[in-house]
Amino acid sequence: MTDGFQVTDDNPMVGLEGRSNLLKRLAKVLDDQSTYFPSINDEPRRPGNLVDYLLESAEHEQTQAKTVRIEKLWEAVMSLGEMWPARVEINGVQLGDVWPCACLTDLGNYENLVPFHKLSQWLTYSLIEVIESSLGIVIDGVELMTGLPEYRNGGLLVDYGLLTLKPSEDARGRLKSGDLPEFEGSDPVIVEWRALTVIYLDIIKEELEVKLGQKLDLAQILEGGTWTAGREIAAKLRPKDGGPPIVIKSDGTIF
Repeated sequence: MTDGFQVTDDNPMVGLEGRSNLLKRLAKVLDDQSTYFPSINDEPRRPGNLVDYLLESAEHEQTQAKTVRIEKLWEAVMSLGEMWPARVEINGVQLGDVWPCACLTDLGNYENLVPFHKLSQWLTYSLIEVIESSLGIVIDGVELMTGLPEYRNGGLLVDYGLLTLKPSEDARGRLKSGDLPEFEGSDPVIVEWRALTVIYLDIIKEELEVKLGQKLDLAQILEGGTWTAGREIAAKLRPKDGGPPIVIKSDGTIF
């Protein structure tokens, strides 16, 4: 990984070790999930075998067009759960990008947990476009997916002043980092920031549809709107590195 991505002290990669470990665990997960990644001609399982699973699913649809429900694709993507670092676990199942939120109360059924699955959803959005354009399959129910709670979308909300850290939290985050507040990915501040990002992305989508007078996909809002705008304002406010307004200590498996 270091050689392939030309990583040096002058050209660092955030979370290099975490990303490398993801690839190592992926091999085992593919072998464990034979339903979603069927071996073809007894060859080693590959991530692309997911397409074989979806094609088989599409053949069983009762509609004339080849249609696959988003739940089918999501079920396959979520089968990769063992690949992610162990964080919250319920009944032996690793939940991945799911975190307890300090402002929510656990009433006995994990009501305080907020599911983000940012990287899994990003992968799913990417797969949808390729599957529909290359395989002639329509993925139905994409509106069930959420916005991506990552630092470009969330940074946009902070840089424009919609969201502001409480003074006490801002001070806590600056104890060691200096110029910008810095927190672990599991910190309540980051969890709440990400949760609010998901909520406001839906609101931004609704307002843009009114302004433009047409329906939009959430993916259009993310790719052509908030993510791009987040990069642009970050570059203006922090020209040195164009980073987020709140620094997240990440191992490369969250953002």
